[in-house]
Amino acid sequence: MDNNTFLRRAKSVSYLNAISIREKLKVGHFLLLTKIVASKIKGKPLPNVKWLQTELQISFTKVKSIIENLESRGLIAKVSDPNDKRRKFLDVTEKGHKYICDLNESIDAIGK
Repeated sequence: MDNNTFLRRAKSVSYLNAISIREKLKVGHFLLLTKIVASKIKGKPLPNVKWLQTELQISFTKVKSIIENLESRGLIAKVSDPNDKRRKFLDVTEKGHKYICDLNESIDAIGK
């Protein structure tokens, strides 16, 4: 990697950290919102709590905290599996979709 590329990426990381502090958005929050939108774009199934726990390698208690935070902000919603009402998937709301896309665009703009 050349120095200019490294410096652009370092600036993006610093910007992402500033967003994280300002928006109170931790890596788990950002990852979950991004994963849901990416899954929808690719036509893949929505993630569930178990996926989040495995992907982030964190406890159920921490997963629950991330979900509750994003739900209370109106960024995600739990949806029932039509085949098994006990299973819940995590879906992004319209507000959450716009929010994460705007964040991604602003990070991308910094890296250029």
